[in-house]
Amino acid sequence: MKISDIDMLIMDECHHTILKHPYNAVMEVYYTACRQDSATRLPQIIGLTASLGVGACDDDPQSHYVRICANLDCDCITYVQHEDNVRELMEFNPPPKRDQIIPVEPRSMDNEFVMEVTSLMKELMILDEMQLAVARIPHEFGTQQFENWIVQVITVIVINVVVMEVRSKQENV
Repeated sequence: MKISDIDMLIMDECHHTILKHPYNAVMEVYYTACRQDSATRLPQIIGLTASLGVGACDDDPQSHYVRICANLDCDCITYVQHEDNVRELMEFNPPPKRDQIIPVEPRSMDNEFVMEVTSLMKELMILDEMQLAVARIPHEFGTQQFENWIVQVITVIVINVVVMEVRSKQENV
């Protein structure tokens, strides 16, 4: 599958489109295709996020936002504006009554859930589709960051498989 086979690419949590994140790897393919042939058909990219965060630019969030927009080939930033949509959004996601950070104890690595997740991650790591991604693991195995990363990698793989299946069906029609 090529990036030009995709019409629209929606990236939820697009604020992760930085460094070695799978979203950034997808965008590298996008930019490579664009550089190789400026006339190539590329997908429309829609990035969604509830919080941009500040990334590694704690002292300059604007630089972080500009970098994310550049990584996403962004030419428009928008937010919920229409009064009816704002009202609907507030029904499902009311503003917090107060901001509060509550520290929690680190989870135990000896419980059944953690052992099952670890086992599943090990199984995922040996899949053929994971071999390229595995060569560039950005986080230590078993950490929360690793879990988040592997879920994102699998999501990209699933998207690729679904697109290939749809394309195959279209070609057989």
